[in-house]
Amino acid sequence: MPYNRDESNSNFVDIYIDESGDLGFTQQSSEYFVMAALVPCNTLPIQRCFKKIRQQKMKKKMKQVPELKYNNTPPEMKRRIFRCLASCDLDIAYLILHKRQVPLHIRDKHQIIYNYLAASLVSKITACYGTFDPPST
Repeated sequence: MPYNRDESNSNFVDIYIDESGDLGFTQQSSEYFVMAALVPCNTLPIQRCFKKIRQQKMKKKMKQVPELKYNNTPPEMKRRIFRCLASCDLDIAYLILHKRQVPLHIRDKHQIIYNYLAASLVSKITACYGTFDPPST
């Protein structure tokens, strides 16, 4: 259920994470791996953005896609998404990995690299919003 961070659930932070690039180390691999996060103050406007965009006139195949891929998204839809997100109260965090800096001995451990990067990003975000005290059961 959507919530407003300013209300009673102040210990919770929603984080939407996406990445670009790949974690391969071949000649065909990307030079960088980017991980970005949206941290909304209220999740409802973001949910409404995507619902509204999907309901607008567009090709049937785009309405049925579970995840929008930037490279496959038409320019007009990208503009709508950016305009809608720009109107939301949210923070953006990101990290950029220059893959040449990854030590040789862990380059084949993609899941470890990914988990480390995701944990680093989430850790930085949660540090900005204070400590998390899980509810007692």
